[in-house]
Amino acid sequence: MAKKDISSPEFVAKLKKGDRESFKYLYDHYAPNLYGVISNIVPSTDLANDVLQRSFVKIWQNIDKYNVEKGTFFTWMLNICRNLAIDEYRKWRRKKDKLIQAKEEGVHKSESHQTKGSNESFGSNEDLRLAIQDLPDDQQYVIEQLYLGGLTQRELSKSDDIPLGTIKSRVRLALQKLRSSLKTFLFWI
Repeated sequence: MAKKDISSPEFVAKLKKGDRESFKYLYDHYAPNLYGVISNIVPSTDLANDVLQRSFVKIWQNIDKYNVEKGTFFTWMLNICRNLAIDEYRKWRRKKDKLIQAKEEGVHKSESHQTKGSNESFGSNEDLRLAIQDLPDDQQYVIEQLYLGGLTQRELSKSDDIPLGTIKSRVRLALQKLRSSLKTFLFWI
């Protein structure tokens, strides 16, 4: 099938009339490009897929609002996708910030209520620090930044200029070693 000019008045007119074949063509040929833009904004592939689907629903529902005088049809679609992706990223960031804040407040509360000789359950930040002290430095650093520092793998990759695959490998190796250490520990109890 020859590539259609999606900005042509005929194609846009078909979309405005609700022509499903034209919309299917639009999705099949332009979703990968739009997904690329979205995935550079949001932190996960699941969220990127969700934003892409909602973007196409919004395009379908708002096709009558497209104005040829304001720009190309592709640019109009791109702006819809980008705006939805930015909104989702902001929601995700606020949610993450609230979780970090709640975690920090919980740590401060537990520190203020802690007494000498109290029996804490495994799971505090200090327990994690003790558990990872035997890991190689590179794995220990990644675990500290992700689980104690609250960074995502992608954020750590960008901030420290470490390839994302390397970070994932270090996390996997660290978790395997921690799992093995925990099994040995439980065996002796």
